[in-house]
Amino acid sequence: MSSNHNLTNVLCTQTSSRRKWPRCYFLRCMLNVINLNHIRDGFVMLLESADDFVVDTPDTVDVLALFLARVVVDDILPQDFLPTATRTLQVSSIGYQVVQTVKKSYLSAAHHAKLVDRNGVE
Repeated sequence: MSSNHNLTNVLCTQTSSRRKWPRCYFLRCMLNVINLNHIRDGFVMLLESADDFVVDTPDTVDVLALFLARVVVDDILPQDFLPTATRTLQVSSIGYQVVQTVKKSYLSAAHHAKLVDRNGVE
């Protein structure tokens, strides 16, 4: 596994709400150090390996979807990341379910940023 993949795993898989905001802030700061393409690649690798996380974290879809939504809302990843990631994932995969949850549940609402904030990622 690459270091980008490990970094993204550590940042995304914790379920404590109060720890997610600092992680988003950290990723935003890292945009000055890490190339955006590497961050994208890390999230794609995370989504591709999400099937493995379900065993240890049954709410993987919700945890990753909420974090990914926040990353998009904070402009760490552009919104075009979601359709691009969808094309690379198998429809039956957990990663695909994560992206669909982000698009349908978190970013489709008129006030998507408030929805994400209300769910504990301020």
